[in-house]
Amino acid sequence: MVEVEINGEAVKASYSIWALSLYEQEFGGANMLGDLFGVQVFDAPADGEGEDEGKKPEFKLDFTANDWAMLSRVLWAGVKNEDDSTPSFAEWAKSVESYKIFEIAGKVPNEVMRVCF
Repeated sequence: MVEVEINGEAVKASYSIWALSLYEQEFGGANMLGDLFGVQVFDAPADGEGEDEGKKPEFKLDFTANDWAMLSRVLWAGVKNEDDSTPSFAEWAKSVESYKIFEIAGKVPNEVMRVCF
C-alpha cells in the first residue's frame, strides 16, 4: 500500500491480483504491468560470456508481451478446480495480499500445457 496526496488529501492505493483485473476492465483490456513497465533492459551477469567487442550483453524483460490479468484468472481456475470452496474470482482476488507473479508465470502455463496437451 502506498499513500499519495491528491487535491491536498491523503489517498491510499494498493495493488494486487484484483488491481490487475480492475485496470484491465476500466481501460478497455489494457495491461497494467505492460503499461507501467514496458520493456526493461538489464545488463547480463558479469561472467564475461557473450561479450562482443567490449559491449556488455544485456537481456530484455518485456512486460507488454504477457497478459498478467489473464494469468491471474487462469491461476484462480486452477485453485478453484483444486478446492471447490474457493470463492468467486473477484472475492478471491481481493483476498490475495501478496503473490510472486514470476513464480506464477513460470509454473501455471507449464502445468496447463502438461495437462491439456
